[in-house]
Amino acid sequence: MHRLNNLLFCLAFYNENSLNIKSVLNRFKFLKPVEGRGLVHKISLNKKKINIIDESYNANPDTMLQSIKNLENIKVKNNKKIIILGTMNELGNNSYTIHYKLLQQLDATIFKFVILCGEFFELSVKNLNPNNEFIHFKNTNKIMQFLEEKVHNNDIILIKCSNSTKINKFAKTLLKQVSI
Repeated sequence: MHRLNNLLFCLAFYNENSLNIKSVLNRFKFLKPVEGRGLVHKISLNKKKINIIDESYNANPDTMLQSIKNLENIKVKNNKKIIILGTMNELGNNSYTIHYKLLQQLDATIFKFVILCGEFFELSVKNLNPNNEFIHFKNTNKIMQFLEEKVHNNDIILIKCSNSTKINKFAKTLLKQVSI
Protein backbone atom coordinates (compact mmCIF):
# COMPACT_ATOMS: atom_id res chain seq x y z
CA MET A 1 0.00 0.00 0.00
CA HIS A 2 2.81 2.44 0.81
CA ARG A 3 4.29 1.88 -2.67
CA LEU A 4 0.91 2.78 -4.14
CA ASN A 5 0.88 5.95 -2.02
CA ASN A 6 4.34 6.83 -3.28
CA LEU A 7 3.23 6.28 -6.88
CA LEU A 8 0.16 8.47 -6.34
CA PHE A 9 2.41 11.19 -4.89
CA CYS A 10 4.62 11.01 -8.00
CA LEU A 11 1.60 11.22 -10.29
CA ALA A 12 0.23 14.21 -8.38
CA PHE A 13 3.64 15.90 -8.54
CA TYR A 14 3.89 15.33 -12.30
CA ASN A 15 0.33 16.53 -12.82
CA GLU A 16 0.79 19.65 -10.66
CA ASN A 17 3.97 20.58 -12.52
CA SER A 18 2.54 19.82 -15.98
CA LEU A 19 5.06 17.03 -16.56
CA ASN A 20 4.43 14.03 -18.79
CA ILE A 21 2.59 11.53 -16.58
CA LYS A 22 2.98 8.80 -19.21
CA SER A 23 6.68 8.60 -18.44
CA VAL A 24 5.81 7.50 -14.87
CA LEU A 25 2.99 5.18 -15.93
CA ASN A 26 5.17 3.47 -18.55
CA ARG A 27 8.00 2.81 -16.09
CA PHE A 28 6.47 2.17 -12.67
CA LYS A 29 5.96 -1.54 -13.36
CA PHE A 30 9.74 -1.89 -13.65
CA LEU A 31 10.41 -0.41 -10.23
CA LYS A 32 11.54 -2.94 -7.70
CA PRO A 33 12.19 -2.59 -3.99
CA VAL A 34 15.84 -2.06 -3.12
CA GLU A 35 17.97 -3.30 -0.25
CA GLY A 36 17.07 -1.62 3.02
CA ARG A 37 13.97 0.06 1.63
CA GLY A 38 11.16 -2.45 1.96
CA LEU A 39 12.54 -5.53 0.27
CA VAL A 40 11.07 -8.73 1.74
CA HIS A 41 13.44 -11.63 2.33
CA LYS A 42 12.64 -15.21 3.22
CA ILE A 43 15.44 -16.69 5.29
CA SER A 44 16.11 -19.69 7.45
CA LEU A 45 17.05 -19.01 11.05
CA ASN A 46 17.70 -22.05 13.24
CA LYS A 47 15.89 -24.20 10.65
CA LYS A 48 12.84 -21.95 10.86
CA LYS A 49 11.57 -20.18 7.76
CA ILE A 50 10.90 -16.52 8.53
CA ASN A 51 10.11 -13.36 6.59
CA ILE A 52 12.20 -10.23 7.01
CA ILE A 53 10.94 -6.83 5.90
CA ASP A 54 14.14 -4.88 5.46
CA GLU A 55 13.62 -1.16 6.12
CA SER A 56 17.11 -0.76 7.55
CA TYR A 57 18.52 1.94 5.31
CA ASN A 58 16.79 5.08 6.51
CA ALA A 59 14.43 6.15 9.28
CA ASN A 60 12.63 9.23 10.45
CA PRO A 61 9.49 9.56 12.58
CA ASP A 62 7.14 9.45 9.58
CA THR A 63 8.71 6.42 7.90
CA MET A 64 8.93 4.60 11.24
CA LEU A 65 5.18 5.01 11.77
CA GLN A 66 4.42 4.15 8.15
CA SER A 67 6.42 0.92 8.37
CA ILE A 68 4.79 -0.02 11.67
CA LYS A 69 1.30 0.61 10.26
CA ASN A 70 2.14 -1.45 7.17
CA LEU A 71 3.23 -4.36 9.34
CA GLU A 72 0.16 -3.96 11.52
CA ASN A 73 -2.05 -4.31 8.43
CA ILE A 74 -0.46 -7.59 7.30
CA LYS A 75 -2.82 -10.44 8.11
CA VAL A 76 -1.19 -13.54 9.54
CA LYS A 77 -2.57 -16.68 11.14
CA ASN A 78 -0.81 -18.21 14.12
CA ASN A 79 2.37 -16.29 13.45
CA LYS A 80 4.11 -13.49 15.28
CA LYS A 81 4.93 -10.07 14.00
CA ILE A 82 8.16 -8.83 15.54
CA ILE A 83 9.58 -5.33 15.23
CA ILE A 84 13.25 -4.47 15.58
CA LEU A 85 13.84 -0.72 15.79
CA GLY A 86 17.16 1.06 15.82
CA THR A 87 17.97 4.67 16.43
CA MET A 88 16.74 7.43 14.13
CA ASN A 89 19.81 9.52 13.40
CA GLU A 90 20.10 13.23 12.73
CA LEU A 91 17.11 14.44 14.75
CA GLY A 92 19.03 17.09 16.65
CA ASN A 93 18.09 18.29 20.12
CA ASN A 94 14.65 16.63 19.93
CA SER A 95 16.00 13.09 19.52
CA TYR A 96 14.85 11.80 22.90
CA THR A 97 11.38 13.39 22.60
CA ILE A 98 10.86 12.01 19.09
CA HIS A 99 11.91 8.48 20.09
CA TYR A 100 9.67 8.65 23.17
CA LYS A 101 6.65 9.83 21.16
CA LEU A 102 7.22 7.05 18.64
CA LEU A 103 7.15 4.47 21.42
CA GLN A 104 3.94 5.99 22.79
CA GLN A 105 2.33 5.69 19.34
CA LEU A 106 3.71 2.19 18.87
CA ASP A 107 2.29 1.16 22.22
CA ALA A 108 -1.21 1.77 20.87
CA THR A 109 -0.66 -1.21 18.54
CA ILE A 110 -0.25 -4.85 19.47
CA PHE A 111 2.84 -6.80 18.50
CA LYS A 112 4.29 -9.89 20.14
CA PHE A 113 7.75 -8.39 20.58
CA VAL A 114 9.17 -4.92 20.02
CA ILE A 115 12.95 -5.06 20.15
CA LEU A 116 14.75 -1.76 20.60
CA CYS A 117 18.39 -0.79 20.24
CA GLY A 118 20.03 2.57 20.79
CA GLU A 119 20.43 5.05 23.62
CA PHE A 120 17.35 7.15 22.82
CA PHE A 121 15.12 4.07 22.85
CA GLU A 122 16.78 2.90 26.06
CA LEU A 123 15.98 6.21 27.78
CA SER A 124 12.49 6.36 26.29
CA VAL A 125 11.38 2.88 27.30
CA LYS A 126 12.51 3.51 30.89
CA ASN A 127 10.05 6.43 31.09
CA LEU A 128 7.15 4.56 29.52
CA ASN A 129 4.56 2.34 31.14
CA PRO A 130 4.00 0.14 28.08
CA ASN A 131 1.19 -2.22 27.13
CA ASN A 132 3.47 -4.04 24.69
CA GLU A 133 6.55 -6.01 25.58
CA PHE A 134 9.36 -3.61 24.73
CA ILE A 135 12.76 -5.27 24.96
CA HIS A 136 15.93 -3.18 24.82
CA PHE A 137 19.24 -4.74 23.86
CA LYS A 138 22.55 -2.92 23.75
CA ASN A 139 24.19 -5.84 21.98
CA THR A 140 23.09 -7.24 18.61
CA ASN A 141 24.40 -10.68 19.59
CA LYS A 142 21.69 -10.70 22.27
CA ILE A 143 19.09 -9.80 19.62
CA MET A 144 20.22 -12.74 17.47
CA GLN A 145 20.11 -15.08 20.46
CA PHE A 146 16.61 -13.83 21.33
CA LEU A 147 15.38 -14.39 17.78
CA GLU A 148 16.90 -17.85 17.59
CA GLU A 149 14.96 -18.78 20.73
CA LYS A 150 11.66 -17.01 20.02
CA VAL A 151 10.89 -17.12 16.28
CA HIS A 152 8.77 -19.79 14.64
CA ASN A 153 8.10 -20.73 11.05
CA ASN A 154 6.49 -17.96 9.00
CA ASP A 155 6.96 -15.24 11.61
CA ILE A 156 7.44 -11.76 10.17
CA ILE A 157 10.20 -9.45 11.36
CA LEU A 158 10.30 -5.77 10.45
CA ILE A 159 13.70 -4.14 10.81
CA LYS A 160 13.61 -0.34 10.75
CA CYS A 161 16.48 2.02 11.57
CA SER A 162 18.76 4.69 10.22
CA ASN A 163 21.80 3.83 8.20
CA SER A 164 25.08 3.46 10.11
CA THR A 165 23.43 2.10 13.27
CA LYS A 166 23.98 -1.20 15.06
CA ILE A 167 20.63 -2.43 13.75
CA ASN A 168 21.53 -1.56 10.15
CA LYS A 169 24.65 -3.70 10.47
CA PHE A 170 22.62 -6.39 12.24
CA ALA A 171 20.10 -6.47 9.38
CA LYS A 172 22.89 -7.05 6.87
CA THR A 173 24.24 -9.88 9.00
CA LEU A 174 20.82 -11.44 9.50
CA LEU A 175 20.08 -11.34 5.78
CA LYS A 176 23.23 -13.37 5.15
CA GLN A 177 21.44 -16.33 6.72
CA VAL A 178 20.38 -19.03 4.30
CA SER A 179 17.89 -17.53 1.84
CA ILE A 180 14.91 -19.68 0.93
